[in-house]
Amino acid sequence: MKTIRKCSPTNPNQFADGRRAKSTSVGIKDSSGRYIVALCLNVDLNQFRGIQNMLDTFCAASGAGTRESLDPANGASLRERIDRFAVNLSTSPQALKTEQRRALMQELRQAGFLEVRKSMEIIAAHLGVSRATVYNDAK
Repeated sequence: MKTIRKCSPTNPNQFADGRRAKSTSVGIKDSSGRYIVALCLNVDLNQFRGIQNMLDTFCAASGAGTRESLDPANGASLRERIDRFAVNLSTSPQALKTEQRRALMQELRQAGFLEVRKSMEIIAAHLGVSRATVYNDAK
């Protein structure tokens, strides 16, 4: 067997719950040159986004890179707000501890994000926890 194509994950994609992903495919041929396997990989960018946000914050010369949004009505701005919260704690959204998630939920409530339709589902998916956990953290 030999790999006929190796490619870096350059195809932007999105999972059904809105998380960003990169996709790549690899075709494998047998010794006679026939394709025998096609392998498709989808990489969730959430972990990388957290690292990128920490580096961007660290490398910023001023507060000019910080973006505020008064429009909480879309999932992207909600996920961005969660990412900023995690970056300020030097962690990723998935690594937030219970007390940190509770503080996050209070901040999101005060900013009006919990009023957005399906906000709890978006938050749960982005934090990598269940909706029940998000509802408990919001109490």
